[in-house]
Amino acid sequence: MAGDAPTPATAGQYLARRRNHLGSIKKDLGDLQGWRSLIAELIQNADDAKDATEMAFTIDDDALSVWNDGTFSKCDQLDARTCPWELRGDPACDFHSFSDVAGGAKEDREDATGAFGIGFTAAYQVTDLPVLTSSGKRWTIDETRPEDSRIFSEDVVDAGGTVFLLPWARELSYMRRELEQPVITSESIQELTEELFASVPESMLFLRRLTRIVVSSETRTVTFDRDPSDKTIEVRSSDGECWRWHVLDGSFAPVAEDLRATHPNELPRRRSPSVSVALNLTGDSPSGRFYATLPTDEATWLPLSVQGSFFPKPDRKRIRLDNAPRDEWNRAIIDLCRHRDYAA
Repeated sequence: MAGDAPTPATAGQYLARRRNHLGSIKKDLGDLQGWRSLIAELIQNADDAKDATEMAFTIDDDALSVWNDGTFSKCDQLDARTCPWELRGDPACDFHSFSDVAGGAKEDREDATGAFGIGFTAAYQVTDLPVLTSSGKRWTIDETRPEDSRIFSEDVVDAGGTVFLLPWARELSYMRRELEQPVITSESIQELTEELFASVPESMLFLRRLTRIVVSSETRTVTFDRDPSDKTIEVRSSDGECWRWHVLDGSFAPVAEDLRATHPNELPRRRSPSVSVALNLTGDSPSGRFYATLPTDEATWLPLSVQGSFFPKPDRKRIRLDNAPRDEWNRAIIDLCRHRDYAA
């Protein structure tokens, strides 16, 4: 009642605020649904590797195997909760970055596109127990185990390169039920295979490092080679097809600096202000798309595609165009394409 004396404070205590790990993965996975999303995330992880130049997808009845010729960087304390490289002010090693599901360790790297953890979540569309092998380590990941034992680490002979083995989730496991994901069937494997052959050429247009992607199924193998030259990018396949784009480059550096000055905490300093526009020179000219290194689902509604350091939405399929500082950054990229000349 009004006027009553306040209740005396009692002794307090701290309580846990728990996070549903599989529920968090389920939410992220809901944003990353679709074969194109899975393919793009796997290509992006390979293209972000500093020493990778080629990768290969191999599909058989047991698993999807994804190899690239880059290697994971490795500190000497992989069992430490915090990477010692971070403690000295450097980016975490790749193994620590991979183990941090939502850490976003790549976000402030100018030479990387995505964030290991959330992007790799797309792999749970097809597998329950992914296996990573690189730099003399093999990690088997079981997200259903307690936090301190979700990675089983083994020492193996370093064969060079990095392999992600994704055994097909063919049974309605506890993991499938918790993530609300269907089991993998022969039909879904065939759908993924067809999407790989169809989407790889367009996915290679603005890659940073990869120049070759090989796709192999039990009945077909195709090698796709990317050849960038002066203002032209070609992707050629081993079965005789060729895709060509004319590319012009620009920059919105002055606008980028103004945005960073206005929003110093929201916009990473290393985000590149470079922009590229690619005009399709092969056959018909359907609508291009906006790229954040890999293509989004956002159409430009013009016969050209636009590459920039866009901030995508959580589903990684669309770019943000609302009212936050990162949306202003995205609009600045689009405005450059509309109103400014490019380097001839």
